[in-house]
Amino acid sequence: MKNALYSLPRPLNSISPPPQEPPPSAHQPEQSIHPYVSAPVLKAIAPQAGDPAGGSDIIAVGSGFTGATAVDFGGTAAADFTVASDTIIGITTPPGTGTVPVRVTTPGGTSNGESFTYSASLPPKLVAVTPQSARTGDTVVIFGCKVNRARSVAFGGHPAESFTVLSDNVILAVVPSGTGTVPVTVTTPAGTSNPVRFTYT
Repeated sequence: MKNALYSLPRPLNSISPPPQEPPPSAHQPEQSIHPYVSAPVLKAIAPQAGDPAGGSDIIAVGSGFTGATAVDFGGTAAADFTVASDTIIGITTPPGTGTVPVRVTTPGGTSNGESFTYSASLPPKLVAVTPQSARTGDTVVIFGCKVNRARSVAFGGHPAESFTVLSDNVILAVVPSGTGTVPVTVTTPAGTSNPVRFTYT
């Protein structure tokens, strides 16, 4: 009689456990959470017109301007811009023609457009009067731009005794009678300038 063959059971410690899947966190990279940044909103620009040669300074008002990477005028990059706050940007216009949309771009996107018109018929802009204080009859120098077509110069609403236009940027004016501190303005066919302060001595 042949001996029966029996398979001896394997020791328990020799049985390998089934492979286990690593926990999800061990093989799945964590996803970074980035805050959502919305596109800026442009509410207004002032002034809404400037010289076709560029170089006009304007202010843009809106929201979401922080981190602005570009400002364009109908696709042409602004000559310069400074983000004053999340709601205000100071902009220097590039050369251009016609009416174009002004837009602000940030990492969140590009804003809506606000219209800006290039126009040669702009009122003069004054920068300073020197000296800033003088007596009646004295001659002062008025500095600005687009003053070459000046029709009148006024000190507190009173016309200068006389004035001489030296260039598009300089006027000599004789101070009329007056007292106190008054605004000086220059008027051309395109309009009246911003005021600059002058004091009678």
